[in-house]
Order: sequence, then C-alpha cells, then structure tokens
Amino acid sequence: MPTSKRASESVLMSDPDIILSLAGIAKSFGEKAALSHVDLDVRR
Repeated sequence: MPTSKRASESVLMSDPDIILSLAGIAKSFGEKAALSHVDLDVRR
C-alpha cells in the first residue's frame, strides 16, 4: 500500500519533531501530575 509507506516515510522524516513534541507532552503531563499531587497534599 503506497499510502502507509508514505505515512511511515513522513514519520521517519519528522522523527526529531515527533520526539520533541512527545517530550513536551510528557513534560507538561508530568508538571500537571505534580501539581495535582501537591493539590492533594494541600487539601489533606
């Protein structure tokens, strides 16, 4: 299938961008988790 091949090629081409965006998502998710954890500690 040419479409799936093209999709995988575009993924390989923009690999650093994907890694950076995933790192940013993980960072923001970790910060939100840490903030909610602090909120839980404060509420107790």
